[in-house]
Amino acid sequence: MGTAPDEALDLARAILARLDAAAPGLVCGLHLVGSAVLNDWRPPESDLDLVGVVSRPPTEAERAALSEALGGGPPKVEAEWLSEADLVSPPATAAVAVALRTLARDGVAIRGALPADLWDDPSLLADLLRANLDTYWDRWMRQARKPFSVLSLAMLDGWAPAWGVLGVARIAYTLQVGEITSKTGAGRWALAAFPEHARVIRECLRLRTGQGGKAYREPFTRKRQALAAMAAMVSRARSGCPARHS
Repeated sequence: MGTAPDEALDLARAILARLDAAAPGLVCGLHLVGSAVLNDWRPPESDLDLVGVVSRPPTEAERAALSEALGGGPPKVEAEWLSEADLVSPPATAAVAVALRTLARDGVAIRGALPADLWDDPSLLADLLRANLDTYWDRWMRQARKPFSVLSLAMLDGWAPAWGVLGVARIAYTLQVGEITSKTGAGRWALAAFPEHARVIRECLRLRTGQGGKAYREPFTRKRQALAAMAAMVSRARSGCPARHS
């Protein structure tokens, strides 16, 4: 199992206390995943990603109480609520598959032990990630290319290029390497994997980490080159070799 910064651990423990108060006896397991365990914890920008295990299906009122207990941030808290059976069953979404894969390799337990047969299937993970490219990321890129969409305008700011380029790089990394990495880790990998797009990848890493010099004087070129880098990564991810079994 992995490690996490003290700040992330303290936040997770405080959230668990609120969850217990909101829905006593419901949360039988809570585990840290995401950037906090992948050496990319950058508060307050980083989300706190959790896998929560529930002892029974929560009622509608309990779901509302759980959501409120997660708080409004920062940092933003993202939680996947699973049953014990879900931990050993094929997931239906890429988000759950990535969370379980991270949990198997690097997760940090706040409460509860994991089953010995925790789900961990690289082939299904790859299928779900490709489906995510065909749905979420395909729509995202089409919206970003429109002249006057909200996302198109956001691409002229800092967060959207970094979110797009590094988010797609994470998928391309997993499909080629077979492991899960952080956005920063994916960006560093992409510098070597996509050298023709190194300028905009470095800029996206700068936007995420705050390190390095600014690579663009105006945002329109950065937007165009970010979308080109994303298209190249998506193309390789769709046509490349499947993730290796480990």
